[in-house]
Amino acid sequence: MPSKEKGGKYKGRVRLSGYPQKVKRGFTTWKAAKTWEIETEAELKNPTSEKILLTFSKASTLYLRHCTKHTEKNTYRQKTYIFKSVIVFWRENPPLESCDENMFEDFLDAVFEKKIPPPPTQGNRETDPGKTANRYIKEFQALFKWLIQKKYCDTNPASGLRRYKEEPFKKYVPPAESIHAVQSVATLEERDRIRCVYHSGARAGELRRMTVQDVNFHTGNLTLWTRKRKGGSLEADEIQMNNPLAELLHRRIDSMEPGCKYVFPSPTNPKKQLIKDTLDNMMPKLCKKAGVKKFGLHAIRHHVAAQMVHSKEVDLFDIQKFLRHKRMSTTDRYLKSLGVIQTKGTSVLERTEQSMEQQAACKNPKILPFKKAEGI
Repeated sequence: MPSKEKGGKYKGRVRLSGYPQKVKRGFTTWKAAKTWEIETEAELKNPTSEKILLTFSKASTLYLRHCTKHTEKNTYRQKTYIFKSVIVFWRENPPLESCDENMFEDFLDAVFEKKIPPPPTQGNRETDPGKTANRYIKEFQALFKWLIQKKYCDTNPASGLRRYKEEPFKKYVPPAESIHAVQSVATLEERDRIRCVYHSGARAGELRRMTVQDVNFHTGNLTLWTRKRKGGSLEADEIQMNNPLAELLHRRIDSMEPGCKYVFPSPTNPKKQLIKDTLDNMMPKLCKKAGVKKFGLHAIRHHVAAQMVHSKEVDLFDIQKFLRHKRMSTTDRYLKSLGVIQTKGTSVLERTEQSMEQQAACKNPKILPFKKAEGI
């Protein structure tokens, strides 16, 4: 039976035992919605296409099965949470072809209004509902792009979804004093992990995967295995070790027991890899003990990158190589998220101003430099 919605339009709905239900909105009259229900009911009883039997949950399950082989576990879990949340919000599992832009907009509005909690894999790192909703839009668009590619459907109802406003976000960059305070209360093992990240720029996962074979003292190179690439596959990045990093790794490897593989192994079993939760919980514990604002291992990458910019001795290309970004645009966005901008313009202006002052002083000794002039 058609039902009236907000705005004065009608919604048609068909439910048949053993068959998927179908919903369509936007009818201007009750009679048009009822006609659609009668025709659709007859079509469902005698399906002529496999697409009619493909519901949103079935379609998303097929897509998620594909993602298990092409994405990381956290990405897969986040996608799963989003698609389940949509079905729970709709309170129905509509056929794929009846999904329209309005249905997704209703869900995204609820996300933006914080009526739906963010994915558990996201934690508390991202509280901006606009940014969360925009991420969901990307997931919906990716879902239908894959379904169209596989010929499960012909249209993408998420293609016209408009982005939501986002609040400016600046990543926290811990000062040198906070990093020093954390190191002062850390054990030797914990200090080694922190210093390795500081001198190599390694991410937490790369630190856990680091093996003895990845360290080459003859060439002075260290291989870091990262999944921060399209598709989530492991890829090797080779960096040059500085003296503090080489000394640290040399000391650790020389003290390792025979048969141990990982440079930073599990505390309970030296022959096994360090558990992710152990590394994730290390920094919050140390920050609380040191009495400083909480930050993680990845924030040390932020600190080092910011220091490189402020030093004015490292150009953008060298910062890109240290961070191991494939594209310069990624490094540029990364630095902007830290609130720092890599530019030589300020130093040029400084030299120009000094030159102007020197020339003016030669012509008229009574002229004061800008920094000494009163009121400036």
